[in-house]
Amino acid sequence: MTTPKTLAGRIVVVFYGFFGCSGAILFFNLFLERIITFLAYILRMLHERELRKKGFFEGRRDSQQSFDYNLDEWKPSVYWVMLYLFLATIIIATSASFLYSPMEGWTFLDCLYFCFVTFSTIGFGDLVTSQEPHYPHMELYRVANFAFIVCGSCCIYSLFNVTSIVIKQFLNWLMKTLDFSCSCTSRKPPSRPQLLARGRRNAITPYHLRNQVRTDCTSHNHNTAILAY
Repeated sequence: MTTPKTLAGRIVVVFYGFFGCSGAILFFNLFLERIITFLAYILRMLHERELRKKGFFEGRRDSQQSFDYNLDEWKPSVYWVMLYLFLATIIIATSASFLYSPMEGWTFLDCLYFCFVTFSTIGFGDLVTSQEPHYPHMELYRVANFAFIVCGSCCIYSLFNVTSIVIKQFLNWLMKTLDFSCSCTSRKPPSRPQLLARGRRNAITPYHLRNQVRTDCTSHNHNTAILAY
């Protein structure tokens, strides 16, 4: 195994890994931006084609302006983007497994495991390619291996980012659901001034909004006093 043995070599690995990982993350982020832009463009074209096929916003000038405005405001669903990235990752991993299985002598499941560990940059090191001294068509195999690893790493990194967005949306929905359930089971619902004065839990209220809350509470108390009088 190619691991540094000397102190100088380990120091070089630390600095090389620091700047190398930073550059790799920058590359993956740029790839994610481009692939999201490309997928959004494709999905927008499909959405526009579906609207025109149904005959929406045709004939009148104001309808065409409304159609253009709706297209500008339309955004693709994150679930479709996640699905396409997942399919792209599966296609790359499957194609790479068909290459690794005869070249390395691994089973197909071992090849899929290697693809996931390598593409996700986990890198346990239990399965490593290009360890034999001779391969048929060695140069082509190395080029294909490099291309599969780069494309697979980009796709699965983008998939991880989009999946994290979906997980965040699910957690926000779960917190709102639990908060609503707790508010429904309370004995006495709080009044509007109390809600305004309380604000959101674990949130910092800006100064101008805080003054607005105080004004609303004061006016509500004043109106209540007038009615009582």
